[in-house]
Amino acid sequence: AVVRKRVAPLAAAAAWNIGDWGFLTDVIKALDADSIDNRFFLAVLAIHDGAHDRAQTLIDACRAAVDVRLGALVAESYDRAYSLMVVVQQLSELEEVIEVRREMERMHEGGGSSSARRRARLSVKRGGG
Repeated sequence: AVVRKRVAPLAAAAAWNIGDWGFLTDVIKALDADSIDNRFFLAVLAIHDGAHDRAQTLIDACRAAVDVRLGALVAESYDRAYSLMVVVQQLSELEEVIEVRREMERMHEGGGSSSARRRARLSVKRGGG
């Protein structure tokens, strides 16, 4: 059980990177429900599923958990805080993906220009969504 909890975040990242959403769903179940990893990967999955409000709620919860841990780690050493700083950056990028996808939805509903739709599609591809 201890090994599973240690490997689960790595497996979740791998599933996300290869786009295996079913496996990501399964791996998330092995993560500690209150962990930063759990909230982060649930947000990734919510974005994939188009549940943007839920994703934003999870991102906010993840950011709050990171803030608590980051304050203590920065006081100890930069090296220990670095991985959490990466998470902070990734959370910002997930929010950008949500923003672009919402804009795409608005353009789809209202027509929008073809060049604007093309820019929005490219932003989503670059954002990893």
